[in-house]
Amino acid sequence: MYIFEQVKYNEVNEYINREYDDRLIFQTKEWIDFVAECKGAEPVVLRIKKGGEEIGFFTSLIFKVMGFRIIGSPFRGWTTLYMGFNLRQGESRVDIIPSLWKYVHKELKCFYMEIVDWNITVDEAQNAGLTFGIQETYVKEISDELPKILKSFSSTCKNQIHRFEKNEARLEVVEPSEEFAEEYYKELERVFGYQDLEPSYDLKRVKSLLSNLKEINKDTLYTTVAYSPDGTPVGTLIGFGYGKTAYLWGLTIIREEQFYQSDALLWDSFKHWKELGYEHYDLVGVRPYKLKFHPDLRQTPRITCCDIPFMIKIRDCVEKMYWILNKLKK
Repeated sequence: MYIFEQVKYNEVNEYINREYDDRLIFQTKEWIDFVAECKGAEPVVLRIKKGGEEIGFFTSLIFKVMGFRIIGSPFRGWTTLYMGFNLRQGESRVDIIPSLWKYVHKELKCFYMEIVDWNITVDEAQNAGLTFGIQETYVKEISDELPKILKSFSSTCKNQIHRFEKNEARLEVVEPSEEFAEEYYKELERVFGYQDLEPSYDLKRVKSLLSNLKEINKDTLYTTVAYSPDGTPVGTLIGFGYGKTAYLWGLTIIREEQFYQSDALLWDSFKHWKELGYEHYDLVGVRPYKLKFHPDLRQTPRITCCDIPFMIKIRDCVEKMYWILNKLKK
C-alpha cells in the first residue's frame, strides 16, 4: 500500500538530491518555479511511502480549466518534456499510478491527471492497462568521441557545417540575459511568421526560463547567437543540461540570411555538451530537419487519468482550436 504526503516544494532540492539519481532538470525547484510563474499553477510535490519507508517523490503542478482542477506532471503547453517520479531502485512507477490517482482525486480534488515520466516505457504503460498517448522526441547519443559523432551526421549536414565556416560567418556564446531573450524572441516571431503563425509562448516565458535556470549553476544554460559576416544576427540557440542529458529548448534561423547557421549552431552545441561530459542530447521533438543528425527516436507514454471522459475530448479540441485561431490572427 502506498502512502502520499505533500511536502514543501521550495525544499524539494534538498529532499530529492539526497538519494535519487534519476532526477531530471524538470524536477528541480528552479524548473517548478519557471512553470508556476508562467502558467499560474500551484506546485505540488508528494513524498511516497511504502511499508512506512520513503521510496520516492512525485513532482507536479495544479491549475484550473473551466473550474476543474487539473494536475500535470507535466501538462502540454508548459514547454516541459517530463516530470513524474523519483524512486528508489526496484520500485515500479506504473504500479504506483492507480493509488496516486485515487489520492489526487480524493485529497487534492483533481478531475484529470497527466504524467510523462522519462523512465516509463510504452510497453510498461500498456502492460499495466493505463490510458496513454505517445510523446515523441529525437535523442542523439554523445558519449562517443567528437570525430565519431560528426561522422554519424548526414553528408549534407557535414558540408553545411563547413560552409558556415567558409562563409566567414561566426558564432558567439552569450550571457543568458534579458537582451539575449529579446533577440531570440524577435527572431522567433519571424520564424513563426514564415508559416503565418505567432509563437506558442511569449517573451515573458523566455525571460523566466533563463532567469530561473541560471540559479541552478553557471553551466546549466548554453545560449549562442550566429552572426553573418557583416555582424547581423541570423540565428540563436537556447539549450540546457542536467545530470547526463542536454536539451535543445529553442532554435531560430533567419531564412533571408542563409549561411547554413542552423547546422553550425547545433554542431557547436553538440561539442559544448560533449566537452562537459554529457552522454545524451535530447533534440526535443521530431521536426524533420533533426534527422540529418541521425538521432534515435524515443517514445514516452503520456499517461492520463480522468473520471470525466469528455474532458479528454475538450483537451484535444482546445489544442486544435489554438492552432486554428493562431492562423486566423494573421
